[in-house]
Amino acid sequence: MLALFLRALRSALRDASPGAPAAVRDAQLGAISFPQRFGSSLNPHYHYHVLALDGVISGDVERGVRFHEATGLEARDAEALARTVQFRVLRWFARRGLLDPSAAADMRRGVSHASC
Repeated sequence: MLALFLRALRSALRDASPGAPAAVRDAQLGAISFPQRFGSSLNPHYHYHVLALDGVISGDVERGVRFHEATGLEARDAEALARTVQFRVLRWFARRGLLDPSAAADMRRGVSHASC
């Protein structure tokens, strides 16, 4: 799930970063993450904390390393990222038999499968 999220985040930051399209297309995300296995009351609650740069990094031998700040980010971009991650997680679960495909489709449409 972490790799899935980081790929989606990298794509969103690339889209929001100015610069030559060729330079940004191959740009990478600068981030660090760590798992946490419990919640605030020490209950089992596995999740990740992620700290990421607000842009992407590109580079080559001739031009060196360059940071492309994601100056084009808006609130709607965070919402779009959340929808993308939700879609990819549900698809991943369905493909591996961890979630019924029709339940995943309902969830992608915003319909709780339990209420059907």
